[in-house]
Amino acid sequence: MFLGLRYEFNLLPRADQAQAGRFDPSLGKVVVSTLPNGQINLTTQQVASIVYPVFRDVIVTAQQAGQPNDLQEIDHKQFAPRVGFAYRPFNNNRTVVRAGYGIFYVLQRGNPSVSTPIINLPFILDESKNNSTPVPTLTTVNFFDAPFGFGTGYLNTFDTKLRSPYQQEWNLAVQHELLPDFALDVAYVGSKGTRLERTLPFNFVAPGTGDIQSRRPFPRFSSGGYYQNSGSSIYHSMQVKLEKRFSSGVSMLTAYTWSKLIDDVSSSFADPRNPGLDRALSSLDTTQRLVTSFYYELPFGKGKRFGDGLSSLVNKFAGGWRLDGIVQYQSGFPFTPTLGSPDPAGVGFEYARRPNRIGSGKLDAPTIDRYFDLSAFTVPASGTIGNSGRNILRGPGIKNWDLAILKNTRITERVSHEFRLELFNAWNTPQFRNPSTTVDPGSNGGRILAARDPRIIQAAMKLYF
Repeated sequence: MFLGLRYEFNLLPRADQAQAGRFDPSLGKVVVSTLPNGQINLTTQQVASIVYPVFRDVIVTAQQAGQPNDLQEIDHKQFAPRVGFAYRPFNNNRTVVRAGYGIFYVLQRGNPSVSTPIINLPFILDESKNNSTPVPTLTTVNFFDAPFGFGTGYLNTFDTKLRSPYQQEWNLAVQHELLPDFALDVAYVGSKGTRLERTLPFNFVAPGTGDIQSRRPFPRFSSGGYYQNSGSSIYHSMQVKLEKRFSSGVSMLTAYTWSKLIDDVSSSFADPRNPGLDRALSSLDTTQRLVTSFYYELPFGKGKRFGDGLSSLVNKFAGGWRLDGIVQYQSGFPFTPTLGSPDPAGVGFEYARRPNRIGSGKLDAPTIDRYFDLSAFTVPASGTIGNSGRNILRGPGIKNWDLAILKNTRITERVSHEFRLELFNAWNTPQFRNPSTTVDPGSNGGRILAARDPRIIQAAMKLYF
């Protein structure tokens, strides 16, 4: 048995030259970091000196807002306990029971934690200029003569008390030696993700009609994102492993997993006002997965079952052959039927991309041109959000064989070479990806338009000396 405690201290990324900001909805203003002299950096990004005077009334410094200058607080409570044991219940080495539990912290993703603070005023703003049609009055000669017009200000925010995501993992396994060199392992494996990162829509409009921009909570700004760690996941699985250790020129490992993964972070949201409604099967869920790998030295040549008496010359051609392979069968990944062009909720395509569901959507005999039943989905009424759930259908599975034929030949005592012929997707079985998910009439909805790699054959030779 073992007990352990790990402590982690992860520093947060800090914006270079104090180029960081976050919109504070309680103030209705953008809170900005400052340089050591207490001033906002208006020089590193040239646009900042132009944008700041225009939006000065909605920009405050972190000190004025009573917030840390880095706009985030560091988490000092990252304790990660571990416990586990191994037990031989029958006082022999043939059966072992093992169990374990631990907490594992995950570093925050670099891109959103670094880029979100800088995608705010005054460090970024779109500028635009409209040309005339069909004959343009602006050309490369005079395009920059007159000032550009400012676009709507970006609006992004994040939780100032972001905590590192962490994973609780546990397992209970029984391993038994069936025969010499054969072992069977049966395990229950689970995990729970907490404080997982996700970005929710921000400054969005409620379903309705009328001009989008004027209906926003902060109409001076465009839509944006709220980066937070409020997501979660749960995973349960049965994992069975049968292993033949290497002997007589053969080794094999077969692993089967029956599992279920639920989360609320792996795809977009139907209604950000109630993100809990999208807690469903993860987009990464795989109900069943079977993988077998094998290594087989063909029994020909000196020291083998057949051809032990061959001459050295003949043995160079007949001996040293080997067959390797990886066989994979797995269930398909879930997907969510969506709306393409219509915006019945009147939210500017920012969310509410789900149809109404009036049937199961499943087909008894799906094809690549009609993988699910589009007639089971309809466009919602104006000003409403569709009732279809997240990841309610499942795409094609995977059936794949990767094989390799190898020939090892000893040339001299110190020199040998290896020839290998590798076949990926050896039987050239179509490995289709998920279908197009749009259900609009006239769209490609229900059609499979992409596949994984076809058969690939490659040959190689190595010289060892």
